[in-house]
Amino acid sequence: MHRLGHKKYYIASNDMGMFIANFIVTAFPEDVLGYFTQLLILQNSLLSSVTDSAYTDSVYTANYTGRRTRDDDNRQSPYLFHQASSPDTLGIGLNDSPSGLLGYILEKFHFARVLDRKENAGVKIQDHIPRDVLLDNIMLYWMTGSITTSMRFYAETFNDRVIAMNVDETPSPVLTWITEPRYEISPHPHWVKKTKFPNLVSHKILNFGGHFLYYEFPDVYANEVISAVAAFRKIHISKNGL
Repeated sequence: MHRLGHKKYYIASNDMGMFIANFIVTAFPEDVLGYFTQLLILQNSLLSSVTDSAYTDSVYTANYTGRRTRDDDNRQSPYLFHQASSPDTLGIGLNDSPSGLLGYILEKFHFARVLDRKENAGVKIQDHIPRDVLLDNIMLYWMTGSITTSMRFYAETFNDRVIAMNVDETPSPVLTWITEPRYEISPHPHWVKKTKFPNLVSHKILNFGGHFLYYEFPDVYANEVISAVAAFRKIHISKNGL
């Protein structure tokens, strides 16, 4: 960011960008004025061992029932291990077939929003995310031939070398705002988020939306980012007069 001319900046992230953001706010906390995310996945033996408690954590059950369960995630999570272990093998096939690429990506969009349950039989992802938005996303991968490099990021992130860096076990002092959709993947309980980000300004749990909230409800997502930045600015002004 310094090379781009930004000495101080805010960060908004989701999905795999969240891992990049976590590295930045941990390694360069003095540069980050505030961090907004809707997703937080921590890779370490201590905190990951208690992830299951998120599904019964009072912070969640007090708000609503029927959210994503561990079984919901387990049924669809093998793709992550495939991409982390064999990204180039998958990429060769997907770059060779536009219909294959379409099916593979739509499946991931579907899983990230629609729970695989009887009551959801017949529900389509385009019921939640506009068809044009889905096709725009897929065409970016097809026209640039970049699905392989996008999946290599999984191999570069989910491995022992990265875990040994202890990024997720190192608290970050950066002001943080988390707005979590109802059907977000792999939720952590509130206290885990607070352990990583002790200056957690807001942890909001919505009663709607899935992993791709910015596609489903772009206005909601944008307003949450704006609210987070406004809160961060207010805190900085009160502390430093900046």
